Amino acid sequence: DTKEVEEMLKDVDKDLEEYETEISLLQSRILYIKSQQTRLKEHVIDLRSLNSPIRKVPNEILFRIFDYACNKNLLQEFPFLPAMSVSSVCTRWRLVALSSSAIWSRISLELSPESSTLQNCKS
Repeated sequence: DTKEVEEMLKDVDKDLEEYETEISLLQSRILYIKSQQTRLKEHVIDLRSLNSPIRKVPNEILFRIFDYACNKNLLQEFPFLPAMSVSSVCTRWRLVALSSSAIWSRISLELSPESSTLQNCKS
């Protein structure tokens, strides 16, 4: 009967290997499905942005808004480069900003007292 037990053990080992293989395939499939799900969620975000009200504003009005914001320096994050801030938002805003020389002509550079002191020390 030891021969019969050995045969059963071989069968069990074979079954265990098949289960491991099946588990690996299923785990791989789960990873693939999760990655597809993530891509679909990103696509939904992109599609929702197409319905954003700002997308309905004509380029001419958008330019006037940029012009006003840059003229009044309303963008405090980059106070010396408001045109750069505006043109960094998205492709459409970049194209509108690049087509306007008015907002780019207002770029200014201000040196703080600290930077001029550093400059004097290096001289």
